[in-house]
Amino acid sequence: MLTALYPLLLLVHVFAALAFFAMEGALFFAVREARATRTPELLRAALTRFQTLGRYIGPIPPLLLISGLALCAVAWGFRTPWVNLSLVGFALCAALARGYEVPRYMNAGRLLDSGASFELVRAGLNDPRLRLAAHLRYTLMLWLVLLMTIKPALTVAVLALAASLGVALLLAALRSGPRGVTRPA
Repeated sequence: MLTALYPLLLLVHVFAALAFFAMEGALFFAVREARATRTPELLRAALTRFQTLGRYIGPIPPLLLISGLALCAVAWGFRTPWVNLSLVGFALCAALARGYEVPRYMNAGRLLDSGASFELVRAGLNDPRLRLAAHLRYTLMLWLVLLMTIKPALTVAVLALAASLGVALLLAALRSGPRGVTRPA
């Protein structure tokens, strides 16, 4: 009986993943626009767009997690290395997004509303640590796609994570200027 649910669960999981990546792409461009704005009005518009998109992405990660857990229960089990690594990667993505990135973007909007200087708010959005968090989260997301598509052995999965995190850290370091000052977008 449960095995018959596998195609439906897989369909829900894949569509949730596609919706998740589409929303992440839209959020990426909203953040990029906010970092590059030259006026407070354009910054406010970009941050409003980010907040609006954030409301729509809300139900997607839980759907992705629930359908993934159901797929594990039906087909893969929880002793499969790539499954466990996927759960860890998903949790790390959520922690970076909800625990670090989103609060800073929301705070930027509150600062702008409270009359803080445009330069201060924009500097906060271009903070190298915030950019590094985004680089790491996007790297983890791509690593999750790798895990889902090729279902590697533990060693290959860990090596792929180490290599991709190394590239993300290198890109973040190259993006920063002297003494951690970020180059303009």
